[in-house]
Amino acid sequence: MCGVIGLFRVLFKSPTTPKKPSKQTEVLTISERFRNYFTLPYETAEMLFHVVRGRKIGRRFGDSNMCCSMSSNISEELIESTRNMHNVDYSSVVFSAILGAVARALKSSGREPPVTLDLGYVFPMQEHPGGWQSQHLNILFEEFPCKANSSQERLLEIQRVFNKDRTLLVSTLFFYRRVLAMLPSRILRPMTQFVLKLGPSFIMSNFDVQLSKEYVDGLEVVDIFTGVSLSTALGMLITSWGVSGQQRFNFHLDKYIFGDETSAMKLATYFEEELEALQTLERSPLDFRQMYMIPCFTDLLREL
Repeated sequence: MCGVIGLFRVLFKSPTTPKKPSKQTEVLTISERFRNYFTLPYETAEMLFHVVRGRKIGRRFGDSNMCCSMSSNISEELIESTRNMHNVDYSSVVFSAILGAVARALKSSGREPPVTLDLGYVFPMQEHPGGWQSQHLNILFEEFPCKANSSQERLLEIQRVFNKDRTLLVSTLFFYRRVLAMLPSRILRPMTQFVLKLGPSFIMSNFDVQLSKEYVDGLEVVDIFTGVSLSTALGMLITSWGVSGQQRFNFHLDKYIFGDETSAMKLATYFEEELEALQTLERSPLDFRQMYMIPCFTDLLREL
């Protein structure tokens, strides 16, 4: 991050100032620590199960096959209005459009979409960013619905997934990453590459969208996008970033991940079509953020 800031200073002669480096810590109560240790095997096994059983769509077949499908600028107000219309979370709208786009791409290439897809998504840490030594994020692995009878059905099922409490799982991952960070890179890197060879099908991440206008050297920043790639077997990485309340969704993927190049290159178009489909649906009369609450093993522990 500091390297990027330094580059902006040189190119634009801008006095961009980062936050002062600090170490982020998380204080847990005694009861929370007890629950974390007690559920550690269960939470870890559940998450790793989504990875080790193998990805459901194609992997990366070579660096020369990588391509990018980029959406047009999408207004934050569009996603917010869709969220309010169906009484769901913001993330549910985005995930529903992306998974709907993947389902369309698979159908276009002559493949039947799976009922669910294994994917990893970024879960920001509390008080992020916290400086050099902070753990900026965690990546959670989860099964999300892909094949559905309608866009609304997929949206509400995704909201059901997000309604699961992930507090203990995030705390567990935080503990594990603190331990793994002590390992030398020559050991940690092969471990990471081995896991990503198995799954997930793809990973989603995002950068904060600036709602206001931004300027560099007195000139307005009118557009911004991301370019990210991983040196692993992962077949697709989705990122988003924007400015002035507009954002682009960027699909960095192997052009044969769905079976043919045409479907891969049209993924951003499918994504925008799914967003439009969600806008044209009838308004959901109930708050599905409160419905579809799923009792799980970790929920029972809160009663202890």
